[in-house]
Amino acid sequence: MIRTFCLLLLLALFACADEKKLPPKILGADSMQVVLYDMLEADEMVTYNVLKDSSYQSGATRIALYEKVFNKHKITKDQFQESLRYYESRPDFLKGIFDSLKARSDKPADTARHHK
Repeated sequence: MIRTFCLLLLLALFACADEKKLPPKILGADSMQVVLYDMLEADEMVTYNVLKDSSYQSGATRIALYEKVFNKHKITKDQFQESLRYYESRPDFLKGIFDSLKARSDKPADTARHHK
C-alpha cells in the first residue's frame, strides 16, 4: 500500500487537470477519503498481524477486509478502482484527499473516535 501511495504522490506532482466535475459512478472526494482511510486501517491490521506471526495468511485476509470496506460503504471493487484511477489522473482532487487523510491520521485516537 505504501508503494501505491508513493505512486499516487508522484502522479499528483506530475499530472495536470482541467475540469472539476466528477463523471458518473466516481466516488466524491469526501467518500473516497473515508474509503481510503478504512483501506489503510485494513492494511495496517494485516501488516501488524504479519509482524506478529510470519505464517499469517495476509493475502486472503487483506482481500476479505477490503470486501468488508466495500460492503460498509456500499460500493463495488470496480467502482473503487475506477474512482482511484480517476483521482490518480486528477492531482488537484487527489491532493485534497491526501491532505484530509493526513489531517485525520494526525488526530489523537481518542479525539478521532469520540468526535462526531
